Amino acid sequence: DGMNKNVETIDDWIHAEITMCQGVAERFPKNYYSWTHRLFIARMVATNGTNKRVSFLRKELQTIEPWLRRHVSDHSAAHYGGQILDLILTTCLPLFQEDDFIFYLDVVRKSPMRLLNHSTLASHEVLWIWRRVCSHAFMRLTQMNSREAIVASTLHDFVQTELIDVHEHWTDDKGGETSMNMDQQEFELGRRYARSYMMYVVFQLKRLDLWHWIQDRQDKDEIVDLIHRASDKLANDAMIAHNFWKQSNDLQSFRLERSA
Repeated sequence: DGMNKNVETIDDWIHAEITMCQGVAERFPKNYYSWTHRLFIARMVATNGTNKRVSFLRKELQTIEPWLRRHVSDHSAAHYGGQILDLILTTCLPLFQEDDFIFYLDVVRKSPMRLLNHSTLASHEVLWIWRRVCSHAFMRLTQMNSREAIVASTLHDFVQTELIDVHEHWTDDKGGETSMNMDQQEFELGRRYARSYMMYVVFQLKRLDLWHWIQDRQDKDEIVDLIHRASDKLANDAMIAHNFWKQSNDLQSFRLERSA
């Protein structure tokens, strides 16, 4: 077509298509169709055997954090980022160099924290969804590691930042310094999303059979207490429409036992 008349190679075509998708998403916020087409291009690059797929997917992943910083309600962007993470895990790991691993871990462990460290952004649910996506990718990567000592150490650090620190920063009844930087309505939204996020993390730890690798008894008991309190708070939150947390049968999968 007229827009792509100067395209001479497949690389030129890919660049033109990605540029078009980005332009459409900028002009029409949260445009599902532009992100869907962009994902079609990404999947084509990732699965056709080209040796450029690592650099392409890495570049695509690198765009998500700055995009979400500017478009804090773009669910489609967070979903696209999750699909790119999945493509990396399923098609690129054998091709990774050391700097690729460092970059990947920086994204899945630090990108959500960089976004949510801006407390005024934490009332936006999409940013907590992006944190879920990144945490799930990190847990899947951890699950692939066959060295038990590394798995145990990695999960110890993970639960510290994703459960205990999130609780202290957001869900602790004292409120901490976080509430000082937000109005009350935004702060309560942040707390609700944080509690739901903590429940999600524990559910995934159990689903991926990683829960038993948390070997520190004190950590485990603290997490159990935090999760029970979070589920009770969510169940009694009158502002949640169609409150899943009120359904006690569904909560059974989250009920954890303290260490013996």
